[in-house]
Amino acid sequence: GRSSVLDAAQRDAFVDWIDLLYWTLPPTWILHTLINDLRNNIDAVLVSENNMQVMVEKHEDVVNGRYTTWSNQCSKGIDGAGYLCGIWSLFHIVSIGVIERHRAVLGARDQVSTKNAALTLRNYIEHFVSCDECRNYFIEMFDSCGFNHCRRLKQPQKLPPPESWEEFALWLFEVHNNINVKLVEAKLQYSHTTVSKDEQNMALWPSQEQCPQCRAGGHWDTNAVINHLKKEYW
Repeated sequence: GRSSVLDAAQRDAFVDWIDLLYWTLPPTWILHTLINDLRNNIDAVLVSENNMQVMVEKHEDVVNGRYTTWSNQCSKGIDGAGYLCGIWSLFHIVSIGVIERHRAVLGARDQVSTKNAALTLRNYIEHFVSCDECRNYFIEMFDSCGFNHCRRLKQPQKLPPPESWEEFALWLFEVHNNINVKLVEAKLQYSHTTVSKDEQNMALWPSQEQCPQCRAGGHWDTNAVINHLKKEYW
């Protein structure tokens, strides 16, 4: 069987991911007690899968709180469903946290950038997301500079412009919508029907009803999209 001990690349990806959660998640979340404990005891935690489990179980009340099942919004009422939707929600929350929390970080400024957040997400997905198709799509897209992130996420080290912090959230939003459209196309291909423009539009989030200002004349209004993402995820 596969070793339950992480190799060096997995270990780096995990440590960076926990650091990213530490500075991007809403400061009011009690989940920070687990995150802080993981960061303070990272070497002991990464000795074995068992050590990790012990740490998570110690904080079980903050991991689940009152909720031990996926919300209906994510599970769509299907038993056991909801993981991918839940993890996408976490990714979007992190992306808004990059906008909202970067000023609060003390020290380690070189780690706090949109480029670093995107790379940390990429490495986390490569090593820890169990859906092969999702992982392969994301890595291939990212490594070929998908949605122009190589240029969009370039920030000068000294005083990045305020709007540059929004680019990671917008980029992730575009990636997610592209996946939504691809899923609809794959479904319809499977049933041997072609995808109409309307069906493509229906796969896009948010819908016209959810955010009338988000799409004007077939184009996304980035300010409206950011406001909508903040309302949903912050």
